[in-house]
Amino acid sequence: MKEFSLYERRNSKVSTFSKGMKQKLMFCISMICEPDVLFLDEPTSGLDVASARMIRMKILEIADTGVTVFFTSHNMDEVDLLCNRVAIIKDGRIVAEDTPDGIKELVGGSVAVEVRFDRNVDFEGKRIGDRYVVYTTDPNETICRIVEFTKSKGVRIVSINTRSPSLEDAFLKILGEMA
Repeated sequence: MKEFSLYERRNSKVSTFSKGMKQKLMFCISMICEPDVLFLDEPTSGLDVASARMIRMKILEIADTGVTVFFTSHNMDEVDLLCNRVAIIKDGRIVAEDTPDGIKELVGGSVAVEVRFDRNVDFEGKRIGDRYVVYTTDPNETICRIVEFTKSKGVRIVSINTRSPSLEDAFLKILGEMA
């Protein structure tokens, strides 16, 4: 309880705790008997940034001691960080299971090219906020096409970057293909 800043509230009723305090308390309770297998369902849900980081570091520390940790989450960045095996479940069935990198490879090697222009334009990519995203297996050709587009339309590139597929990208592709 001291490690999770709950010790000062040890004599308080749990009903007076915030959601984040209750999450941390449940995590502490799960560790009391030093389990060989630990099941955690959305353990950082409702936590502030610092507390969520503390829980994630504790999960990694526990896993390093040989404890098997089953972790459920909708936060794919957190899953990518914490898990060495991932199972994607749809309608109660496992539809994909591998390492996080193995799951990401199922996207098919696509690279996301994200570009932001100095003004709104009619561009081929998927619009997300003020950016456009184009998925490609040839980022060089795509970037060249974007540059040509800006020349022909008289717009300027504010930012451009490439990124490999995320676990979230793979998750959505797998579920989309299975639908």
